[in-house]
Amino acid sequence: MEENQDLIQCSLEAAISKTMECMAFEEVMVMQSEDEIPVFVAPEDVLWAGLTMKMPYRGQLLLEIAQDYGLLLAEEVYGESDLEISDACIRDALAEILNTIAGRFLNAVVPSDQVFQLGLPSTGHGELTVNSKPVRTIVVNVGEHYLSTHLFGESFLNLSNSAPINLE
Repeated sequence: MEENQDLIQCSLEAAISKTMECMAFEEVMVMQSEDEIPVFVAPEDVLWAGLTMKMPYRGQLLLEIAQDYGLLLAEEVYGESDLEISDACIRDALAEILNTIAGRFLNAVVPSDQVFQLGLPSTGHGELTVNSKPVRTIVVNVGEHYLSTHLFGESFLNLSNSAPINLE
């Protein structure tokens, strides 16, 4: 089980880092201990995106950021800082980032002869009630902002440690 957790940790950290470096053009630093993780913003200021992973592993990936960071990410994703970015654009950008993270993560842990299937992302803001404990939570510092990623799904605990890891 410990080896599976290491595979999950390594693969998810790599997926988050690569995605944020490519899409937000910022260096990513994984917060290693509880002491490094700051108190997150007030629940009403949280913007979230969730994505169901359907096969071969069933679960959900959830991304949380502060609303003001969402605006900056949308500007980076859309390449427009002079235009007024709507709430819908911010949510679309966050969903695209989450979709990319999920694809990179599954590409790393699913053997190349198998396919994976994702659902459609959902977005919202405010506190999100989740009925289960995440298999893994990773908080990263991106520039001056924080991004929290939660992986849900007991099937991820069954990952074979010999699964190919493709971190590209």
